[in-house]
Amino acid sequence: LEAVLALNPDLVILHAEADGNFAELASKIKSSGARVGLAILPDTSVESIGPALGIVSHVLVFSGRLGHFGGQADLKLLAKVAELKRQKPNLEVGWDGGVNDQNIADLVAGDVDVLNVGGYIQRAENPARAYAKLKALVD
Repeated sequence: LEAVLALNPDLVILHAEADGNFAELASKIKSSGARVGLAILPDTSVESIGPALGIVSHVLVFSGRLGHFGGQADLKLLAKVAELKRQKPNLEVGWDGGVNDQNIADLVAGDVDVLNVGGYIQRAENPARAYAKLKALVD
């Protein structure tokens, strides 16, 4: 953690499913001036991270299989986004997994604030054009 904090990040995201003392790590992150985020896998319930919502400013919803590049977005997980926003309206919610030109408008309409895009851009014949297309769909 000290090596990460030495880089002066704006946000440090911890995995909800990881072992360790979340409160202690979050305290160290906050004292460095960085925001604390929490990443949740598709099977992790919003209820299970309820106590952490008072500490974090960002939750990253993984939609896909961790470590498998270029997956499909599971839009049923937008129900988690809605529940997170119901419990903490000002929470910043990110999405990682399967973002593309076919679902980006649904994700934005579903109140996702930060879209992490990998495969759609990296596998495109023209990555700059792919990015521009996504941007145009959400502007």
